[in-house]
Amino acid sequence: MTSDSREASAPVEERAVDDDRNTTRKRERDEPRENKSPSPPAKQARKDEKEKDKEKDRKKDDKDRKSSKKDKKDKDDKERGKEKDKDAKRRSEKDKDRKDKDRKRRSRSRSTERKDKKRDRKDKEEHANGDVMEEGEVKEEAPPKILTEREKARLVIMEEMRNREEAEKSVAAVGDDPVWCNTKAQEQQPSRHCPYLDTIDRTVLDFDFEKLCSISLSHLNVYACMVCGKYFQGRGTNTHAYTHSLDTDHRVFLNLQTLKFFCLPDNYEVVDPSLDDIKYVLKPHFSDQLVKSLNGWSRAVRAYDDSTYYPGVVGLNNIKENDYENVILHAFSHVPPLRDYFLKEENYASIKRPPGDKLQELTRRFGELIRKLWNTKAFKAHVSPHEMLQAIVLCSEKKFQFTKQEEMKEQPFLFLSLDLPAAPLYRDELMQNIIPQVPLHVLLQKFNGSTEKEYKTYNENFLKRFELLSLPQYLVISYKRFHKNQWFVEKNPTIVNFPISNVDLYECVAEDKKGSLKYTTYDLLANIIHDGPPEAGGRYRTQILHAGTNKWFEMEDLHVKDILPQMITLAESYIQIWKLNTEKTREQRMEEIAPEIIDLSLLR
Repeated sequence: MTSDSREASAPVEERAVDDDRNTTRKRERDEPRENKSPSPPAKQARKDEKEKDKEKDRKKDDKDRKSSKKDKKDKDDKERGKEKDKDAKRRSEKDKDRKDKDRKRRSRSRSTERKDKKRDRKDKEEHANGDVMEEGEVKEEAPPKILTEREKARLVIMEEMRNREEAEKSVAAVGDDPVWCNTKAQEQQPSRHCPYLDTIDRTVLDFDFEKLCSISLSHLNVYACMVCGKYFQGRGTNTHAYTHSLDTDHRVFLNLQTLKFFCLPDNYEVVDPSLDDIKYVLKPHFSDQLVKSLNGWSRAVRAYDDSTYYPGVVGLNNIKENDYENVILHAFSHVPPLRDYFLKEENYASIKRPPGDKLQELTRRFGELIRKLWNTKAFKAHVSPHEMLQAIVLCSEKKFQFTKQEEMKEQPFLFLSLDLPAAPLYRDELMQNIIPQVPLHVLLQKFNGSTEKEYKTYNENFLKRFELLSLPQYLVISYKRFHKNQWFVEKNPTIVNFPISNVDLYECVAEDKKGSLKYTTYDLLANIIHDGPPEAGGRYRTQILHAGTNKWFEMEDLHVKDILPQMITLAESYIQIWKLNTEKTREQRMEEIAPEIIDLSLLR
């Protein structure tokens, strides 16, 4: 029995049931009242029949609904499968068409190559054999062939491929493979052929400043551009040096730590002997023979900028207010034992310092500055002490700055301090201040062991006497020109008269030590002068004796000039460095002076 027949029969049965109910109700209405209520079992049976019928109908509806969903799902799956089959057929047809086109294109290129080969072979044969022409016969020239755009493009491509093959062969002959990527370039051997070496500008190269990237201010992996002289970090594809090479077309860079040259953005190492002078300027090195020859160096050296200079006699750049440091660096650079020690880096590079010691940086920077001052192959006749000044600021914990002059309160070095007589308070007859003068031997009487000097403190006053127990090879003398009162700093303008050679300190030595000293005379090596007011506005300059030429030079920042020895004593000397004469004894030098005194007496 089908579902439609079931649905049609159900209302007929319900109608029959309703008719029965109506008849029973009439019968009950006609019967007496006591017999009106039906029996309970009959009611319960009717209820059970109704529930059973409802449950049957519900089950039938659920079954019909499930069967309809399943039929719909099967139909959708069939349609989806048909669409997939159509897509696969369409894809296979496209692949087949593409393969056919590729096959036709390859066959066409092969045919053109075969035709080109046949034509070339025919041309060669004609050129080799040639037609035998009789006398007086003129050969007609063939009209030039007109090439199509496609043939012209093919000829250009063939020419580029031929040039590339020749370049690869030339590179392979040297031993290098062609570089196709940045990662592979870093593994290649150094190249000896760089077409950009002529772009290097040595006039802009300056390696005196701190080695920091001009963009990131980092000191790690810094490269110097050989075209503009700027510092950049790294040479990878995402670094500042790589970006700079692409933006400005600057190709050659130098690693400031490893002293290796690289060409960017191709990123291969450049090895060429013409670049050795740049490496030497960045990091000068001195052999034992060269160090020994510096004391007798008498010829001037020509720098790359066509200026001449003597090694060791070069100017120092005044960045702002660091002239008081420049004169000290100049003076120390002309002390031969100190200079020879720092000219060779291996003398102090192996010295072990405790962890976190800042003085190691000061030693390294001072050695670099000494080597640059005495460089015989410099590009310019001046040096910037920027890195040395930075080390001084760091090691002094920012006590000594190069932006302003600082007063020194401590005395870490041993030197003789000489007291100058007080300046006059009144003016002379011409209403001008009198500048007093005092001989050096008068000031040295402080150390004769008998002269007493009074010292006052808050609690007591006491007297002191001084004498020398030994004479060093190099003696530093300081004149007390600056005195600080309750309001400001005063400067004593007294001029000290001194000879530049043969200053005898025999009388300043203690009596029990005189017999053990063979040499007691000193010669002036460096003289530091202070000009102007004591505070702002004052300036420093130094006078140096060049041992090779035996000439005196005056240096004030970048200005260098030679002077006469007679001009040295006319200035206000502040600090002097004297050298002990170990070639002649005191008696021998006195014998040299005696004939000169006799000659002067005869002239009078």
